[in-house]
Amino acid sequence: MKYTYVEFADGTLVTFNDIRKDKNGEHIDVYFERPVDTGFDYLQISLPDLDTASFYGYSEAEIEDLKDFAADNAALIWEMAREGGDHLANAV
Repeated sequence: MKYTYVEFADGTLVTFNDIRKDKNGEHIDVYFERPVDTGFDYLQISLPDLDTASFYGYSEAEIEDLKDFAADNAALIWEMAREGGDHLANAV
């Protein structure tokens, strides 16, 4: 399931998925989507390692800023994901 975390003033929507497990441990995918004239810019990163899975339209500086945001908010995102996201976030 995908949950809404926050929407920025510029319309960027931050969402995250349920925790997934693999041989390397637990991960959460965090998505940033910004509306633009031609559709959306997007960035997908993975917590806890902050690896970039995919992106389009964001500059390297913007990606670093969004990774910093994800790192600063990681503890709350993990907590919300462990509790199913429903108590604080809205399912999308």
